Amino acid sequence: MSVLPFMLFGAQYYRAPTPLREDWARDMQQFKEHGFNTLKFWAQWRWNNPREGAFVFDDLDELMDLAAKSGLKVIINVLFDCAPAWLFRKDYDVRMLTADGRRLGPWASPSRQTGGAPGPCLNHPEARQYRLAFLAATVARYADHPALLVWDTWNEPELNGSVMRTPRIEDMLCHCEHCRRALIQWLLTRHGSLDAINRRWARNYQRIDELELPVCPGAYLDFVDFRQFQTHVITEEQRRRYEIAKEHDRVHPVMCHTVPMPLLNPVTCCADEWALTPWSDWVGNTAGCVPESADILFSSGKGRPAICSEIHALPGIGLMRPKPLDMAECKRYIFTPLAHGIKGFVFWQYRPERLGAESPAWGLTRPDGSPTPWLEHFAKLNRVLQEDENFYLNAQPTGPEVGLLYDPANHVLAWCAQGSFEIHDAAVFGAYRALFEANFRVRFVRPEDLPGENGSLSNLRTIVFPFPYALERATAEGLRKWVADGGGLIGEAFFADFDLGSGLHSVITPGHSLSEVFGAVEGIGMPYHAAIHVPPQAQDVAPESLGPKMRTTKDLPGLATGHAAHGYLTRTPLAPSTAQALAAFDDGAPAIAVNAFGAGKAVLCGTLLTAAASRDDAARRLLQALVVSLDDRSRPAFHGDGTVRIDLLQRGDEIALAIHNLRDVPARGRVTVPGMSATAPLCEVESGRSLAPSSESEGWELALDGHAVEMFRLT
Repeated sequence: MSVLPFMLFGAQYYRAPTPLREDWARDMQQFKEHGFNTLKFWAQWRWNNPREGAFVFDDLDELMDLAAKSGLKVIINVLFDCAPAWLFRKDYDVRMLTADGRRLGPWASPSRQTGGAPGPCLNHPEARQYRLAFLAATVARYADHPALLVWDTWNEPELNGSVMRTPRIEDMLCHCEHCRRALIQWLLTRHGSLDAINRRWARNYQRIDELELPVCPGAYLDFVDFRQFQTHVITEEQRRRYEIAKEHDRVHPVMCHTVPMPLLNPVTCCADEWALTPWSDWVGNTAGCVPESADILFSSGKGRPAICSEIHALPGIGLMRPKPLDMAECKRYIFTPLAHGIKGFVFWQYRPERLGAESPAWGLTRPDGSPTPWLEHFAKLNRVLQEDENFYLNAQPTGPEVGLLYDPANHVLAWCAQGSFEIHDAAVFGAYRALFEANFRVRFVRPEDLPGENGSLSNLRTIVFPFPYALERATAEGLRKWVADGGGLIGEAFFADFDLGSGLHSVITPGHSLSEVFGAVEGIGMPYHAAIHVPPQAQDVAPESLGPKMRTTKDLPGLATGHAAHGYLTRTPLAPSTAQALAAFDDGAPAIAVNAFGAGKAVLCGTLLTAAASRDDAARRLLQALVVSLDDRSRPAFHGDGTVRIDLLQRGDEIALAIHNLRDVPARGRVTVPGMSATAPLCEVESGRSLAPSSESEGWELALDGHAVEMFRLT
């Protein structure tokens, strides 16, 4: 596990042409006086390469020198989705082509005020040469500059350059001839021959040049392949950028920063954090204070230093001005990701934006650059971290982890099947919420991690697979071995119903012979059509209209027999062979069953319990009980009124506890941590207040305001 050189705490500062030059020196002096240490500047292709072969860096030269003079470090973020006007004059077909034949750009946009969005097709060979030449010139110019900290070679990787993110068939990118040729080569490399492609796509092409670019998601597998091809294109582009940066600067690290799901999706945006990680020395993402984003980043980073690259704490657009932040809200933006392994914090941005629809918002200061109350709050939190920097930089999250299996191909297919990501994302984040509230750490795992023989699944005992509709055979075989070797698996309706290898639906579900692992097969299901049309988070919709009612038929950890909960989308009775029923639908048909397979156990639900858990407390408690039935390791716990999340950071014998009240009412009770006797108080790091040990030294007495997040050190 590598670490950062110091605890990063700072902000994005410059995307040309703002802030104006007359503000730079004063802003940096104030920035330094508040204890911040890291600025981010944009090097924009259009702005800094205004004529072919001409690189104009006078603004960045001055900014870098001022940063060095002020003792500040700089992230240079190189932007390419703002391509220069001369490139479009040279070659019309550099522009991306939609499925319905429209060429895109060049445009100005709210976040690309200089124009040139969304940039050229990534597969256009000449545009690629010009793009990499700009990167090479930028890196060569600042590689030896004393202010430079790290290269960020891609701001929020996505295929569509921040435009048309909502999936619509007519907007799909990119359908140009360069992409078509590249897709054909990728398919041949991946599948081996035209015959193999024909079998996979159910076609009878006689020549490879007959291949049509997919436009219909209802054909499923060709559309999945097309989206995965564009993921490959993005990954290869980052690889080239990484290698160019390393060619001209062998000292400084290189990274890109992503936007995690559900904000960006795998259909229009196509970036994959796990695929990009090998071409990043550090990892980062654009996020708020939600723990899911931090855990996706920490999981995909595979031990690389991880930073919040753009903290969107003060969003606004047009007349929707940002809400002022109090200290309690500021703590959530720092302590929540810190508790999940994040070691750097870069806000978007220091001064409020002054251009276009994003202004005047997003800033830590007032529009004139003067301090705000929340700037002072964040400065105080930064001092807390810097005073104990050695601990926070090196401490790691500890405690029992549960794996949450995410497959981007399955994610794409979810959209193909529904025309929306709502059910898939509700399932993923419903499972996450259940685990989070049960005080498990959550690790997002991928099919390539299975069966875990290389240590990729170390510290895991159980994997939850939400919305497990589509699987490759290799993934199924990995899951089979995982359970046979002693692991736990929780699955649900539609498990491996679609074969991502053949493009065929299974004749028996669970597919890929996983019915042997679960000891049961699915019977004839009853659909709940309302679930397709009602967002899972719509609290005013009765649960019975979205899914079937179940009752437990055996005691589960923390739940007595007869616990009632609703599922989601489908009522599919199970037909057990060797499995034992744990819950039944109202007519007595098995709804949940557990099976011993090899040294492990597998649980199958006849509905989408994870999606139900996103909105229904009873379903969430049922899912938690199923997980604990497979993984009973002791975890930090709260004993009292309320729902409290407790994260443990540890470095040797030193510990910190991040305690998060998940409800909007005060929490009162006692906090316990396995293996720790409460012989000394816990000290809250910002205010200095103490949590006293309980009278029996069984944990610490806690009183926490609604939604508060506090960090405590053991004194």
